[in-house]
Amino acid sequence: MRILEFTSRSDKPSAQQLTALAQYLLGRSEDANNDYTVPIEVFLSMAHNMGVNITDEQLRTLVMQPPLSNIISNVSGDEIVLVGAGVTGEE
Repeated sequence: MRILEFTSRSDKPSAQQLTALAQYLLGRSEDANNDYTVPIEVFLSMAHNMGVNITDEQLRTLVMQPPLSNIISNVSGDEIVLVGAGVTGEE
């Protein structure tokens, strides 16, 4: 194991990495004409795979602040609602 593997992980989630993940998911939703929602467990799992240690509570707090608030419009129940939810191609 390299030292970088220990130092790159911390208890403070990286807003930059979470923003990149949210932008990726937003792009995938647009490509697939999806409903722009992602289960929180899926988002957290993907973040953990990227090396971002984050809890459900931390995510709900960070979503209310920029830069994530520009990509994630809401967290409702067990889903993350991305910007563009409810928008159809006709609008």
